[in-house]
Amino acid sequence: MSKHNKFAHPNGPESEGRMDGIINIDGTDHTFQADRVYMDEQDGALRFFGARTVDENPDKFEAVQVQLTPPTISTGKYQVGGESVKDVIYVDHQTGNSYTADKGEVSLTRSIPLKQLFGVVSCEFSVGGRTTIVNVQYAFKG
Repeated sequence: MSKHNKFAHPNGPESEGRMDGIINIDGTDHTFQADRVYMDEQDGALRFFGARTVDENPDKFEAVQVQLTPPTISTGKYQVGGESVKDVIYVDHQTGNSYTADKGEVSLTRSIPLKQLFGVVSCEFSVGGRTTIVNVQYAFKG
């Protein structure tokens, strides 16, 4: 995993986090290393995401976002389509469009209250007719 990104959590300047891995689009891999990360417990969900800026253009980015319910969800493995996975979203850097995972799993290890969160997101998406597989690791500390 890459070095930590600061300001992963809004509750303090000493928070940090990271999300990185491989994204495969129709058989071609590219590295995903988030330069912006965030986690919180709001709107009835535990939410976290990582985004990477593309071509140094802040309006062009690729992102992975996860929402799990309830916000106090326990450490475990959760299947896309199950009652605990509200959604896993991939934002395509080529079009800017958001896509919801068709299948996959989110593994989660966390503290309660939310001070530390880490795990793996491994999901498959249909992105404009292309198969996109996201395999990223994440770690947040706040």
